[in-house]
Amino acid sequence: MSLHFRLFLFGAIFTLSAPVLADNWSLDFDRNNIKVYTKQEKGSAHLHFKGVSVYATTIERALEVMRDVSNMHGWLYSCYEPKLLKEEGENSRLVYMKNSTPTFFISDRDLILRQLFDNPSEDYASLNLEGLPNEIEPVDGLVRIPHFQGLWEFRKVNQNEIEITYSGSFDPGGKLPTSITNLLVSDTPYNTLLNLRKYVEKQ
Repeated sequence: MSLHFRLFLFGAIFTLSAPVLADNWSLDFDRNNIKVYTKQEKGSAHLHFKGVSVYATTIERALEVMRDVSNMHGWLYSCYEPKLLKEEGENSRLVYMKNSTPTFFISDRDLILRQLFDNPSEDYASLNLEGLPNEIEPVDGLVRIPHFQGLWEFRKVNQNEIEITYSGSFDPGGKLPTSITNLLVSDTPYNTLLNLRKYVEKQ
């Protein structure tokens, strides 16, 4: 049995059995100190995701990692060949990236994001992500992701730790069945938050 088929079955079981939170988030799993949730929003066929974990680092260090496009492929799940397209201001910029897919017969995707940084206090910061599919011309061999909305939140827990939350929703585009993409959506926050640990926690 292939890894992705096992993940498919695993996701199906958890989707049916996961407890529902007061704000309609359902806990998919809690693994490696990472909690991953999903929920269905009215008017959208695609599940929204949320991942939460605590890191031994500071908000300043986490924001530093977020701003470093050159290393983004190392921690952002499925991302490769990221590049900065445009600095729109001190806290706003456009970033382009390609995204790998799990099998050779499904085309890779690409994505243009506007990143908006906000650091209103020493105890909290955020990074809003807005997909801009029409910002540049289509790229041959890639499927443009038509919708992406995301939010990173960084909250100080104590002098040594912060809580990082990564949430959002996306439509991968193309002809992938929504039922399949929804069963695998939890991979995005989980693997991203897992990879992020080695970048934000100073060794």
